[in-house]
Amino acid sequence: MKHLALVLILWTFALQFAEAKECPSRPRINDTCYVSLEKIHPTQFSLGMVSMTSRIEKVQDVYQEGELKKYLKKNIAPAIIGPDGRFYITDKHHTSYSILNSDIPHSKKRLYLTILHDWKTLSKSEFESLMVKNNYVWLKDRNYRYRHFSKLPACLKALTDDPYRSLAWKVRKNKGFTKINFSFQEFYWGEFFKQQGIHLESSDEWEIEAVLEDAMKLAKSKAAQHLPGHKGL
Repeated sequence: MKHLALVLILWTFALQFAEAKECPSRPRINDTCYVSLEKIHPTQFSLGMVSMTSRIEKVQDVYQEGELKKYLKKNIAPAIIGPDGRFYITDKHHTSYSILNSDIPHSKKRLYLTILHDWKTLSKSEFESLMVKNNYVWLKDRNYRYRHFSKLPACLKALTDDPYRSLAWKVRKNKGFTKINFSFQEFYWGEFFKQQGIHLESSDEWEIEAVLEDAMKLAKSKAAQHLPGHKGL
């Protein structure tokens, strides 16, 4: 994962000075290019929707300011090409969803990618096995039940709300834990909060705020010390 982080940082910097092109049918490994959102395949079942309003407003604001391309180049998603030719992103699902649902021209709704692997020639079972082995997927639904790889949403629009993922995001924003380079970090925290008995029905702001104080205490507790980004006792 350290190598992945370095690649993304270098390519983000390089994109400020070079114009990335639309992804060809067979992009090279470590190439950076862009695709329409219809070609994106999620690697998780849900999102924390509490942040979505502000994210969508951000996309619309930068578009109105003529800064959309710059914004997209700062939010590059790592991607793997699957046997179906789709681009399976391992990060930036919230960014992608906000772009999809923003009030900007359809032709501008795209995502910049850095290609990690081209696994187009693998069989479906080989591809799924490698994705799981490399921790490129989060195979739990919004209720934190294991689901088969084949049940992943086929498109961004099909992603559902996970209130506990929203709570985890809110706790991190309030410095309850540290963001680190760890795949699906906030889902681990969301599952922890659910297991600890915090009850949530939705990602409505008032509902998240009502349990935030309890979640902050849990985040700093001994029970959470095994989680990625825990700040210590």
